[in-house]
Amino acid sequence: MSHYLKLMMDAIFGRKMFKNEIVWAYTGPSNTKRYFPRKHDIILYYGELNSTFNYDSIRKPYDQKTLARRRYSEGESSIISASAKTLEGRSKSEVENLFGAGKIPEDWWADIPVLTSQKERTGYRTQKPLNLLRRIISASSNKSDMILDPFCGCATTCIAAEELQRQWVGIDIGEKAADLVQMRMKEHLGMLYDGIHRTDIPTRTDLGRLPHYKTHKQTLYGFQGGHCNGCAEHFKPQNLTVDHIIPRSGGGTDHIGNLQLLCGYCNSVKGDRGMEYLIARLEHGNTRRGYMK
Repeated sequence: MSHYLKLMMDAIFGRKMFKNEIVWAYTGPSNTKRYFPRKHDIILYYGELNSTFNYDSIRKPYDQKTLARRRYSEGESSIISASAKTLEGRSKSEVENLFGAGKIPEDWWADIPVLTSQKERTGYRTQKPLNLLRRIISASSNKSDMILDPFCGCATTCIAAEELQRQWVGIDIGEKAADLVQMRMKEHLGMLYDGIHRTDIPTRTDLGRLPHYKTHKQTLYGFQGGHCNGCAEHFKPQNLTVDHIIPRSGGGTDHIGNLQLLCGYCNSVKGDRGMEYLIARLEHGNTRRGYMK
């Protein structure tokens, strides 16, 4: 499914900002007999041309086989070194000075297992291991940088960011998310959470002064071809109402991107709820239009 998401990310960030498709592979039990067990996640990495990449902070220690090879036979550019002739092996510190303190991970990660520690588990179905977020945050940010997780769930990103001395903001639609942050901060870091927990809906300040939402009716009528965005029936302009897709009570704005036309009945059914409520009502046949075209 990641290819669909990549198309969306390309549209948001730009194709030239794409850097890596990282495969996080893991093992575990599977009962499937109809296809290969699905045991990997895809991480899409985007960044500006000179964006931060702290490769030294994510190096994996060399194994003994690699150390042995580089002590005697491998040069800085993978050529035979002078030490191969003299058989005077380099020390471990000399190897690290030449090649770094370890290997930079490729774009497939099989060294971070799924949650194995019962202490780390919260019961959250999509919880990721802390080591995964530690690597991502360490590689792509510096101390005091701001980390944003708009779907923070059980707060794994927030915990990792706090450990690595980053600032962070976590957002989640679940009311229990803030409780999980406090609980995990105390369990993993031994501290009392002293952050700011906002329950109000932030207001956008980047749109400037917007015209009254009703002035967009004619434009929306053209966009939608005269059809109601709920029941999809065609109506004359006077029988359609300008509706906020995300209600203003839920943080929606008067920007045309948040507006649509609904017939009178669909508008009354939806009220100040989201479109998912209206769609569910229409799909279950629990609505009855009261307007004639």
